[in-house]
Formats: sequence, structure tokens, C-alpha cells
Amino acid sequence: MPPAERREQILDTALALTATGGVASVTMEAVAEAAKVTKPVVYGAFPNADAVLAALIDREQDRGLALMLDSLPTDTDTDDPVALARTGVETFFAGVRDSPIRWRLLLTPDNLPEGARLRFSETRDFMIAQFTVLCEWAMDFRRSGPMDPVLLAHLFVGAMEMGARLILDRPEDYTAELMSDFAVEIVRSVLEA
Repeated sequence: MPPAERREQILDTALALTATGGVASVTMEAVAEAAKVTKPVVYGAFPNADAVLAALIDREQDRGLALMLDSLPTDTDTDDPVALARTGVETFFAGVRDSPIRWRLLLTPDNLPEGARLRFSETRDFMIAQFTVLCEWAMDFRRSGPMDPVLLAHLFVGAMEMGARLILDRPEDYTAELMSDFAVEIVRSVLEA
């Protein structure tokens, strides 16, 4: 197997291990056993378990950020910010539903190594900045005048994180569709106030 494919196989295996045992379950021996390869094969791709975990977290954060960026509108040339919000939240919550192991890993930063927690925080700050720009734009549609766009962005990012956690923790009660509908109603309520 080519080295790049082997690394992906090992990272996929490590991700699966986190689903049942958290990040502490990612050891070289556990990865080798779960991937049905020998430990030297795993060591040939990564020097140690910390390197496996760091590469895994980097990969999953990159994929998570790609989904979040895909959920942001690229064209605000519309007079319907609620429809724009619907498209974004549906994309995000469907992505959470479709990749629960990734999002469980990403949304529990307290269990991650310090470097990963820092990257999570930086990514969150980046998303708040993106939402702030959208909130500034959307305030033109608010009936009773503008609200602080930075505070509103913090509120929306926090609400999206909580919605994602509910989808992960109680999928039978909180579907991606339900959370999308609720998030859109929050946007509508803010704009119609």
C-alpha cells in the first residue's frame, strides 16, 4: 500500500477508535490491532501515538472547517436572509449528522491535547469573524434597527455548536432537520424584532 494510503488507513482507524474509547484509546498497539497490521507498519507511517492523534485532529479539523465554510453563503446579493440562513444551517447540521464521529471529536475540545484545543479555539474565532460579517449585512433587514453583530455572531456560533451536540447525543429527539428549522426560526425572530 502506498505511504499516503497507509497514513489515511491509520487515521481512519484512529478515528474509529475515538468513537468508542476517546482520544486516550489511540495507541500504536490499538491502531495496529484495529487496522489488522503489525505495529512496525504503524510506526512506518507515524513515529508515535501523539503524531497519529495530531495528524488525525488536523485532518478532522480541516474537514470540519471545510463543512463550516461550505455552510456560509458566498453571495449575499439577496433580499431574503432567512432563506440564506436555511441553506447554511441545513448544510451544517446535515454534515454533523453524516459524520458523527468527526464532530464528537471536534466538539469535545477538553479531551484534546493542548495544541488541538488551541486550533479549535482559533477556528471558532475565525468562524465568529465570518458570522460577524454576515450579521452586519443581515442587520440591514432588521425591522427595529441593528444589534451588535459581534455578540450576535457569538450567539449563533454557540447555538450551532449546541445544536450539533444535541444531534450527536440525542439523534432520536433532535434531528438535523429539527435543529435546522429551529435555527432558522431564531434568525427570523431576530430579523423581525
